[in-house]
Amino acid sequence: MYTNINIENFRGIANLKIDDLREINLFVGKNNCGKTSVIESLFLLTGPVNAELPLRINAFRGYNFIEENTWRLLFHNLNIGKYIRITGKQSKPDEKRVLVIKPKEKYSSRNQQAHSPLYDYITESGDIFTKSKVFLDGLVLIYNLYKKNSNEPIKFTTEVYQEGSNIKITPPPNEYLESLKGIFLNPQTITEHTITRFSEIKVLKQTDRIIKILQRMEPSLTELTLGSNRVLYCDIGLDRLIPINMLGDGLFRLLSVIVGISNAQNGVILIDEIDNGFHYTSQEILWDAVFETAKEFNVQVFATTHSMECVKSFSSSYSKSKKGKKDKIRLYRIECTDDKFHAIKYGSKDLLSSIGHDLEVR
Repeated sequence: MYTNINIENFRGIANLKIDDLREINLFVGKNNCGKTSVIESLFLLTGPVNAELPLRINAFRGYNFIEENTWRLLFHNLNIGKYIRITGKQSKPDEKRVLVIKPKEKYSSRNQQAHSPLYDYITESGDIFTKSKVFLDGLVLIYNLYKKNSNEPIKFTTEVYQEGSNIKITPPPNEYLESLKGIFLNPQTITEHTITRFSEIKVLKQTDRIIKILQRMEPSLTELTLGSNRVLYCDIGLDRLIPINMLGDGLFRLLSVIVGISNAQNGVILIDEIDNGFHYTSQEILWDAVFETAKEFNVQVFATTHSMECVKSFSSSYSKSKKGKKDKIRLYRIECTDDKFHAIKYGSKDLLSSIGHDLEVR
């Protein structure tokens, strides 16, 4: 489980340190404050030798182009002179992960570049006599893993780069075995991934658990079946099965979150805009499901929202379900002033008190 993370020169974030992470973590803040960037950085750190992930997080935002700007967008203020550095400490296992992302540069003559669609993005570099230019054609990912009681890291390096019209990705080293699973959910990718993950749940005979949770939102639902056309059908007592999507976005979204957490067993799930598609009256059901499923499958949850109703449901649901003395949730409000970022932390008691006094915590 992650206990802290430090992000440097990634997306809009120059430097941000977040301490005291818990089992369930919710990030709030104004638009463009870096909430999504925080969970993207955790996604990269959870798959640090998968060089495809930087492209994938761009695709999550709807940017599917491969050009010089594709790589530069990951760096703070597009400045490739300052490398991305993401550091995370884990309690179980007791280790520290450090991921450094550097630009992979390619040199070219001016004549070659005159015909390049990337010319507008090229920056000056090197010998003024040769008139050589440098532009990005990929990224280098350097991962340092510090095991318990070790000052020397185990180092792994991978690359992703463009070669002609193709994307080349160096595979992870044979000796590397990732022990931590990470799943990223957002409104753009949720449908496709839910169908695939449900198939795995079906094989593991865990469907009944999911139906039990879904029945809190739709009591008549008794069965889930994946059709040959890759459409997920449900039985609600009619004379035939119907696609679950027809029952509304909220139910399918709840299914997606439950299935995602189940598939991330003993790992991490990152959910952008967790309240998207939910009516405010159903958000407490959502959080009840998150707390219950995350506990059952031992999953650490990181989510974002800008909804006060979602924050209230988060606090209320945890207050009802809380067992034991340990506080298992944290809410972090991300703030930025003059390009300086910081996270204001709320434990369960602080959050409940703030909401009770109508204080703004978003």
